[in-house]
Amino acid sequence: MYIERINSIIEDIYKCSSHEENWQPTLKAIAECVGAAGAAIIPSDHLNKELRFSSSEDRVSDLLYYEYWWRYNPYKTYCPDRLVGDVSDIEFISDDEMKRHPFYQDFLRKFDRGRTCRFGFAEPSAPEFVFAVQRALNAEPETPDERRVRGILARHISRSLSLSAEIGKTRLLAEGFADLCHRLQCGAALLNGDGGVVLINQKLRGMLGDGVDYLNGRIISGNRDNQNRLDALLKATACGEVQSAHKGFIVLNCPSGQNLIVRAVRLPRESMFHVHEARQSAMLILAYKTGSRETDVSAALRPLGLTAAEIRLAQKIGSGVSPKDAAKSLGISDQYARSLLKVVFRKLNIASQSQLSTLVSGLSGLGDA
Repeated sequence: MYIERINSIIEDIYKCSSHEENWQPTLKAIAECVGAAGAAIIPSDHLNKELRFSSSEDRVSDLLYYEYWWRYNPYKTYCPDRLVGDVSDIEFISDDEMKRHPFYQDFLRKFDRGRTCRFGFAEPSAPEFVFAVQRALNAEPETPDERRVRGILARHISRSLSLSAEIGKTRLLAEGFADLCHRLQCGAALLNGDGGVVLINQKLRGMLGDGVDYLNGRIISGNRDNQNRLDALLKATACGEVQSAHKGFIVLNCPSGQNLIVRAVRLPRESMFHVHEARQSAMLILAYKTGSRETDVSAALRPLGLTAAEIRLAQKIGSGVSPKDAAKSLGISDQYARSLLKVVFRKLNIASQSQLSTLVSGLSGLGDA
């Protein structure tokens, strides 16, 4: 029965990683499990307000500690730098010293608390903190079994706080990335490695129903050829094979006559969401509707992988200017322009100036897409 109780508490500890409001009842259950009157997670830096959790319901003792009494904490004298490992105050302060110590007599005694035990952590992957328990005033010393269980639970608390920190970073990153997607002047969607949609911006939502649609959490096409091209693009991107396949770029035919240009980019797994399996890697797809009258297509060509110099040349030649005249206009040699044009063809997966003209004509005015 006792083992089941411990397992239940461990489960609650990990739930706290994503629901911090659960720390108070969880710490209360921990305190009761190890024969203590209270328990707390205390940041090594007392100014860190994001890492203050306690079993106390009225929080008066917590506020007094962080406002004033942390200065008189006896562990600061015993471990002036930082506390690492399992330490009980019975190891360095006697009963007679407790009777004269202001931390015990003027602070803990007011809340019917006596001796304390602390477990300090300073791991690279976790925030620096101590897990502390306070025994009731005049209570018996901690038993070996209680200390062993406290140590087990303390390590799970450390792992939960590490997980919470990662979840916090991921949330911030996801929120920032979502904001970036919604600010893009083209359609955009974030996909997981299996092709499932994580988010879609408003631009892409406005394109749905013409060539592509959204069904069961996926972007699909009713046209078989379009679907095959889209599936092949996403598969190649997820596997990191776009260099040998589609260059990360395809054109889908739409009933309206406006083609949809789709670009797929594989996002770095470790820097995005700390995902380490290839099938879970994230992808960003960018979509552009053709058919606008604007002449500046640099904003549309840039996500397709072209450099600034390549964009300038592609716009010139795509507008009908010969490579020789384009080179003269841009102040580069004819030979360099032709070499650069080959790079443009390779990146856009096309083979002729006429195809480039069609693409540029279609991409014109994507700022209004």
